[in-house]
Amino acid sequence: MKRISLLGVFVFFVLLNGCSTLGSSKSTFFDNPRREFQAIEIADNNSTDPFIVNEFLSDGHSFKNGSIYFSTALFLSDIGILEDITKEQFEKYADIFFSNFPNEGELKEIIIPNLSLSQENDIEKNAYFFVTKTKNNEGRDYYLIESNIPINSKFAPYYDGYEINRGNGFYKNIIPASWTSVMNVFIIDDILLYRGIAYPSKSAPLFFTGTGIGSNGRMDTIISGQSTVSQVKDTLKETVDKALETTKAENQQQIDSMKFLKKNTDISLSAYSYIDSNIGDAKRYYLLSKETEVNIPDNAMGSRMKELESIMDYLLNMTE
Repeated sequence: MKRISLLGVFVFFVLLNGCSTLGSSKSTFFDNPRREFQAIEIADNNSTDPFIVNEFLSDGHSFKNGSIYFSTALFLSDIGILEDITKEQFEKYADIFFSNFPNEGELKEIIIPNLSLSQENDIEKNAYFFVTKTKNNEGRDYYLIESNIPINSKFAPYYDGYEINRGNGFYKNIIPASWTSVMNVFIIDDILLYRGIAYPSKSAPLFFTGTGIGSNGRMDTIISGQSTVSQVKDTLKETVDKALETTKAENQQQIDSMKFLKKNTDISLSAYSYIDSNIGDAKRYYLLSKETEVNIPDNAMGSRMKELESIMDYLLNMTE
């Protein structure tokens, strides 16, 4: 690994600690919808279980369970229902959304009935998801998930992204050309990575960039094939271990910064391990993170770590 300045690592990390940006303003709709569809009336208006509407040809891909479950947790967190989902319901979502993807030219249509939990008997409150297989600019396969659920800019401290608006505004028989929920699922050998509408992503573990340690909110190095999950994990661990071993803390602020780096790293390593289906390591790093007691900074980095920690809390408690 190339030589780095450990002081530079901490300076970069501290700078990231203090940075946050606010969301951008609302976009404008284009005239042509992204997709048109026929709404389906659900017989049981009280049902909220997702189901597949149509028949389609599968591309035959299978993926590691850890990456399927991690993606499912991020997806349910994006929708805002993760904490309300039982283990049995979670596994149903994982099976319906993140297993058995469609082949090129095929369409997989999924409905979550009455996702908004409206008391009205209104089929426009049903959430529609259209899954297709496509290619990015580099020719890599990935899956596109389009939905009729609208999104809003979220103007809140340390969050510069969007939130899914479940309460109202589901569009009738169309997915607008913009300002609606569009999600991506990337294929990396036998691992899949979900990139949702939330940005910075809730899946923002730390990684080493070559110039410092920062949030890997988009998982670009893994998705592009530049690094494997294991390589990112090993490089992060080696870099942070060296930094913690050789850097002297001269005041309480520096001590707290080092403790937070340690805790955030362990949560990140737990997430990477889980994605790679190494559940033993995921639990070990998760427990190590709990041993580090430190006040989580009230900034963007602290907020992202807490979001990732809540995802790992749910996943590891579910797999016990």
